[in-house]
Amino acid sequence: IIFDTWHLVAHDTSFDREFGSSQWIRGQEDDRYRATPLWPKLPAAADKFRYSDAVRQYLRNVSERQTEADYFVAQTMQAAIDWLRENHDQNKFFLHVDSFDPHEPWDPPQSYVDMYDPGYVGEEVIYPAYAPPDYLTADELSHTQALYAAEVTLMDHWLGKLVAEIENLGLLDNTVVILASDHGIFLGEHDSVGKKWDYKGYTECYPLYEELVHIPLMIRAPGMGHRRISDLVQPADLMPTILEWAGAGDPGTMHGHSLVPMLEDATGSSHTPPRSFVISSRSWYIPLSTKLRCTITDGAWTLIYGGTHAPSELYYLPDDPQQQTDLLNDQRDTARRLHAELVPFLKKAGLGEEYIAPWRSAPC
Repeated sequence: IIFDTWHLVAHDTSFDREFGSSQWIRGQEDDRYRATPLWPKLPAAADKFRYSDAVRQYLRNVSERQTEADYFVAQTMQAAIDWLRENHDQNKFFLHVDSFDPHEPWDPPQSYVDMYDPGYVGEEVIYPAYAPPDYLTADELSHTQALYAAEVTLMDHWLGKLVAEIENLGLLDNTVVILASDHGIFLGEHDSVGKKWDYKGYTECYPLYEELVHIPLMIRAPGMGHRRISDLVQPADLMPTILEWAGAGDPGTMHGHSLVPMLEDATGSSHTPPRSFVISSRSWYIPLSTKLRCTITDGAWTLIYGGTHAPSELYYLPDDPQQQTDLLNDQRDTARRLHAELVPFLKKAGLGEEYIAPWRSAPC
């Protein structure tokens, strides 16, 4: 595993265990990597950042950065390229490359920013507070969106270098390449910035709209043509997929489904879709005093459960992909149909009754 996501090893999480080797690129976000300069200048007012202390730590970590190759995603992808050059002639290998980008803080090289917002003069909110966007001017919000787009472009460039090296080493004909992400972020959509409320005296997950939960998944495997597949899948499906391709089989304890049958069905007509619905949420094992929000969708209809401070919502994605028209009051039977999938799903996942009980009642 090669990674710059410090959360993988912070607080003894040890997500790098069992790998044959582990290479950690230090300094991302608020990894306590460097101690100086003690008080780096913030690029915007402190109250506009989600964590101003984390931004200061990040600025310490990057204080000696000089070229694009010093950026974290560049270091991470270059480390993966170097590993492949040294190990590509092994009979079999599994390489996990984990890049924290395009997560905040967003401070890509200026040449990338100029692709989206050239000539901007003003504060740069590289790690914006999670709240309604009214604390930002229109120009600041637009520039923050440009910073995010530039960060994604920077990552795309270096990911392209990694894929090019896979091709240069002659590995494309016998190597599976999987690109996945974990969540999205609001940058003004739905009158929100971030991915949860961190203000007004409470913390609660934002409604899990498409911007947060409809995440990228791209898979390149030998012998498979280029196509877009509309089947519903989730991150939990990656592990059984990789195990099947590796010939390791299914231990029978996983919640995910192998995507190999779906991927090998070139016409899309001879496989059963891996899922008829998907559920997105934060951890179900949060304190019961906190109202968890989750989303369940069948690909067309999406039910967003209400929280302590907000009602439930229902959307029809084919007509309303931006989820602007709540149809819950007009489509209660549809909401109940989706809700009927939730409790059996939680039981199958092994949750105790104390965690299932709050979800037995339909949201309408």
